[in-house]
Amino acid sequence: MAAVQNLFSSSTNITVENIANLSIDTIILLIIFFIFFIYGMRFGKRRIISLMLSLYASIPIVFFFPYIQKIAFFGETDKAVLYSQIGLFILLVVLINIVLNKIVNFELYHRGLRKLIENGFLALASGGLLIAISYHIINISELYDFAGPIDAIFASTVLLFWWLVAPLVVIFFTTRK
Repeated sequence: MAAVQNLFSSSTNITVENIANLSIDTIILLIIFFIFFIYGMRFGKRRIISLMLSLYASIPIVFFFPYIQKIAFFGETDKAVLYSQIGLFILLVVLINIVLNKIVNFELYHRGLRKLIENGFLALASGGLLIAISYHIINISELYDFAGPIDAIFASTVLLFWWLVAPLVVIFFTTRK
């Protein structure tokens, strides 16, 4: 009995130490993943797919918006302009998502492990798409600078292409009957 208690207490300490040693980058990525995962579990595949599509639709609008430097919701400094870009992007995503929720009207009901796996892939693709957009469209590095390994995954323009394609592939495979 004592051996089992020692095993349990040592595994608990290892887990607490591992969580304490996680980098802030990993924690941010996990939070983004879990937000999209919970959103998908709560509202279903239709809603998370419409959210992903609204991210796609918002990219060119924010990227080619000619008055982005003139719109300063939070002031005239570089960080204020960045916050204004983020605010504009979020506003566009919400508005486009509202419209797409009315258009995208399918729902594939799955339960159990299949639902968890599909929502996990959709959350991973959505989070990756959001981070890739943040790197290339909104220049999030002024707000927070990720470490080198995260930069290597998201900062490359070649990988941006794959981050733009991957969610579409995930949508294709999760909506097949």
